[in-house]
Amino acid sequence: MKRKQLKISLAVVLLLTLGVMAAIGAQTKTRSQSAKTGATTTAVADDRFAAAEFLQKCAMCHKADGKGGNGVPNFTDPAFHKLRSEARLLRSITNGRGGMPSFKQTLKPTQMKQLIHYIRGFPARAAQPEKPAAALDAKPAAANGEGLLERALKGQAQIIDLTHIINDKTPTFGGERDAFRYEKLSDIKKDGYASGAFRMPEHFGTHIDAPGHFIVWKETIERVKVKRLIAPAVVLDIRKQVEVNADYQLSAADIAAFEKGGAIPEGAAVLLLTGWDKRYAEAEKYRNADANGVLHFPGFSEEAIQYLLRNPKIVALGIDTLSIDYGPSKNFQGHRIALGSGLYHLENLTNLDKLPARGAVIFVGALPIEGGSGSPARVIAIAP
Repeated sequence: MKRKQLKISLAVVLLLTLGVMAAIGAQTKTRSQSAKTGATTTAVADDRFAAAEFLQKCAMCHKADGKGGNGVPNFTDPAFHKLRSEARLLRSITNGRGGMPSFKQTLKPTQMKQLIHYIRGFPARAAQPEKPAAALDAKPAAANGEGLLERALKGQAQIIDLTHIINDKTPTFGGERDAFRYEKLSDIKKDGYASGAFRMPEHFGTHIDAPGHFIVWKETIERVKVKRLIAPAVVLDIRKQVEVNADYQLSAADIAAFEKGGAIPEGAAVLLLTGWDKRYAEAEKYRNADANGVLHFPGFSEEAIQYLLRNPKIVALGIDTLSIDYGPSKNFQGHRIALGSGLYHLENLTNLDKLPARGAVIFVGALPIEGGSGSPARVIAIAP
């Protein structure tokens, strides 16, 4: 009997010991996983910071893809990195060299190392295959498997024109009166058919800005990849702010508030609804110039564009005003940052108030003008 009790006691002790060891193991694993998660989160945050800094401070010379050119080093070339030690790169960033400025007044040592880490990653990123274009259907497929396009063709989703009509009354940034010219070449009654010829600027009416609009080495309009001209759209509504301040600029805080309702999808065009298109029929009100000739209308702030570029998935910015930069802008820095990062712009849009905040898809019909900095465009949206 005593031996039996002893065996039972030993079994209980063994079970308790195994239980304690399992608990310790699980706790250790959880801590390890938490540490890994924390490290990954920190690394992602560091990469986003470094990417934003590179786009702001380096992309003008080295290009957003790091390929440089015209005497500027190619960061995607592994040979560049083999010839340059970490210490050498750090000295260059700290002190500057040639036409490169010093970063020691604007970046901490740890931030400079983050920037170097980002630069070191260019060869690997360049070797990665390009991601496929985002799916057309911005919402889950219907129960029958049909997407947004199929539903639109059956009249079960909306097809919305985001384009203003083109004529000689179309407002222009500079206020020109004769920017658009149309000549009738033939008449149905007289010739049996109708035809005409027109002349207008690239950036006229509803139009697209190619990256080459401001950045010498970036794509001109015919080189913008066609798949980027079809994109899921998100619409940020700042009409209330604009009612109070005509020069209101979208802020990073506005975007963060929007993202509480869901992340901006991959491959998205970020469209800014200001309500300014309601003035379009009256050129003077649309331009809204003051006595000194300074224009006044809303736009994207530089801060907001930098915030959006921390998410490298977006393809375009769009707005229902003359420019993505607000009216009083003197240097169009928003254009330089966004186009330098490879985005394209859609300006003078209309009917953005008919789109949902999320769930629509836009189609941009741009003319492939050889060497063109942009093109008038027919922009169409499909919305649930």
